[in-house]
Amino acid sequence: MRRFDPEPLSTSHGIMHNLDARARLLAALILLGGVSVSGSSLTFVCVAVLILAALILARVHPGVLLVRTIAILALPMMFVVFSLLAGDQARAVLLLVRSTLSVGVLILFAATTKLPELTRTLAGLGVPEVLTDTIQLVYRYLFVLTDEALRMRDAVQCRGGSSSLPAAAGSLGVLFARSYSRAERVHWAMLSRGYTGGLPSTESGRNWGVPEAAVLLISVASVTAGLLLP
Repeated sequence: MRRFDPEPLSTSHGIMHNLDARARLLAALILLGGVSVSGSSLTFVCVAVLILAALILARVHPGVLLVRTIAILALPMMFVVFSLLAGDQARAVLLLVRSTLSVGVLILFAATTKLPELTRTLAGLGVPEVLTDTIQLVYRYLFVLTDEALRMRDAVQCRGGSSSLPAAAGSLGVLFARSYSRAERVHWAMLSRGYTGGLPSTESGRNWGVPEAAVLLISVASVTAGLLLP
């Protein structure tokens, strides 16, 4: 059975992985903000160059990023098509460029940041603990849900089961019941091991240094260049 793994890219190691996660998060937010408010071609070119440079430093294969970007762009492409049908080609191109760059930034951030790093960073930036713990628990229970779904799929295939709509609807009900039961057992196991409502962090944060400051300065410069220059 193939195991569900939502962050296979974050296990690689490159220069981007060695940066403090706060710098990565703030840089991503700066780039996303610049792309969303700017209509300057210079800003878009600068952000695209930064994404390509970060890809090289993070040792992430460009083909992987391209495939995932295309997959996520399915929803924004609907609005691009609507703009084209309305005869507004300029708006359609702007939506396409903004969506592509934004998705590229998000995927690159996800490829270089594991969930424990993200939640620890959010907590360090003042996000309430209850929210960061909820993010971690929802993420972990995704493994429970997908593992149960994969087991049920393998069982149906081994027994030559039907793939009709009624059979799929019945499988969803069974999947919910089995996942709920297993999640409940996981929660009991957490309580027996001393869980009191807070999730301890097993990773220590990195020190803020010159590379982190340089990343933020480059991100700000790339965004402001397009906003200030004609």
